[in-house]
Amino acid sequence: MLSDNPVSDERLNDWSHSFYGVGVWINVVAPHFSLTNGYKNYIGNNTTDFVRQAHGHGLKVLVPF
Repeated sequence: MLSDNPVSDERLNDWSHSFYGVGVWINVVAPHFSLTNGYKNYIGNNTTDFVRQAHGHGLKVLVPF
């Protein structure tokens, strides 16, 4: 499943019954990342808990950028 917006824990649970994984834009995982500045703004602790949530439902995560 592909999504360009943050996904609720409830929706991840629903998707886990139908999909192997979820693909999201990098800004869903690291909101301060941009293609123009790349890693100049070190991501560090500026990440969301999306990957942890998805993995908690048994979903793989793909983050294309």
